[in-house]
Amino acid sequence: MASTIAAFFDVDNTLIDLKSMFSFLDFLEVEVGSLSSAFARDCQKIRRGMLMPNSSREQLNRFYYRILSDYPVDEIDRLGRKWYELTFNEASHYIADTVDKLKSHQAQGHLIVFVSGSFDGLLRPIAEDLGVTHILATDLEQDNHRYTGFLLSEPTIGEGKARRMREFAKRQGIDLAHSYAYGDDISDQAMLSCVGCPNLVNPSDALVKQYQKLLTMPFTVLRAT
Repeated sequence: MASTIAAFFDVDNTLIDLKSMFSFLDFLEVEVGSLSSAFARDCQKIRRGMLMPNSSREQLNRFYYRILSDYPVDEIDRLGRKWYELTFNEASHYIADTVDKLKSHQAQGHLIVFVSGSFDGLLRPIAEDLGVTHILATDLEQDNHRYTGFLLSEPTIGEGKARRMREFAKRQGIDLAHSYAYGDDISDQAMLSCVGCPNLVNPSDALVKQYQKLLTMPFTVLRAT
C-alpha cells in the first residue's frame, strides 16, 4: 500500500494573521473579566508573564493555560466558537495565499494537519471552516469535564511539534520525506526539518539566513498575503 503524503500547517501567522491564544485572551478579558474581577486579574498576570524576557515559549504556553483552571470544557468550547465567530466575521484573518496552498494540497488528496501550541477549542472552528479534520495541538488535562490548568504532555511548540508529527506519521503511514510543512517562525525549525518539502511563510531576511544555516535541505519561501 502506498504511503500517505501530508501537509502540516502551523496556524498562527501562517494560516491566520493573528495569534489565536492572545486574541482569545483579549476576548476572555471582555467576555469573562467584566463579570469577575479575579479573572481580570488573572488575565493581567498572563500579560505580565508574556513580557518576562527570560521566559521560553514553552514556559509561557504552560503559564497561559493556568487561566482555564476549573472551567468546564464545554464552556471553553462555547467561548472558543464565539471568539471565532466574532473575530472572523469582523474581518477575514486568513492569509489567502497560504490557504490557497492548503486547498491545493486537499485537491491532490494530501492529508492536511494543523500543528499548533494553541488548543482544540480555538483551532477546531478554523479547521472546520477549512475542511481539516486532523489537529495536533497542546493537550490540556481534564478532571470531571473541567480543565485543571495543566498539560497532559509537553507543549506543541518547537521540538514538541516535531515529536507529535513523527508520532502521527507513524500511526497514519505518512511518508514524511515526501510531505510538506508550513511555518513562519524560528520555533518551527524542528517541524520543518521533519519533512522533505519545508515552506517558510513571510520570513524576514534575517530569518531566511537563520534557516539556511539550520536546515539541511532546501526550503521554499512563501511570500503570502
